[in-house]
Amino acid sequence: LSPHLPASQLIPLPDTFFIDPIGLTLCYPVSAFQTLSGRAGDVRFLWYELKEVLDLQESSVLQRTGWDFHFAPDQESASGIASFVEQGELPGVPVRLGDPLSAVCASYPLQNDPDVVGNARLLSPEGAPFQDIFLMTDNLFVKDISKSQVEGIRSDHICFYGLITGQTSRQEWLSVLGEPDASIQLPSDTADLSRLVPGVSDYYRFGGHTLRLHADTNDILRTVIVQ
Repeated sequence: LSPHLPASQLIPLPDTFFIDPIGLTLCYPVSAFQTLSGRAGDVRFLWYELKEVLDLQESSVLQRTGWDFHFAPDQESASGIASFVEQGELPGVPVRLGDPLSAVCASYPLQNDPDVVGNARLLSPEGAPFQDIFLMTDNLFVKDISKSQVEGIRSDHICFYGLITGQTSRQEWLSVLGEPDASIQLPSDTADLSRLVPGVSDYYRFGGHTLRLHADTNDILRTVIVQ
């Protein structure tokens, strides 16, 4: 979470938590975990990260919620993914494409200054919903974001209807989504400019938005982007 945060401050686990279709979120008192903006910190574990300790029997609490758990791509993945991308969203991220950044940052202050990537900027808001999540916008106003909108949502840590960063192979998503509308190979120098690892990006068009799935040189999913 932070190189300046001793792990001992996160243990024992807090008494306050909540669960949702995305995962388990721990809510810490401000005395134990405080963000740079001075707010109480929170940490989210996606359900796939807790799979080995979850009780998913028919009578369990999680099964009674009626939530669908996707620990691997299945027959529902393609339609679920298409629906989110068409709406300009990613699961668990409380923004959508076109949202004004001024409103987003009022609720989720930035952890640091935006990172300039080509003609765009990457923004990293605070809070559990934005762990390894970046918002993409234009680079027209340098340090001013008051006139900018969310033009892309990038996740390096996600379970997207069974597409899991660090686990899912390119062949798995090709078998679910079919052949991409376009594919681009990214060598080291090009990948570095985009803050990505070398590999290949597959592009799928859903409605008016594009899904980009980026794999490393071992064909393992590393980044999911909606633009």
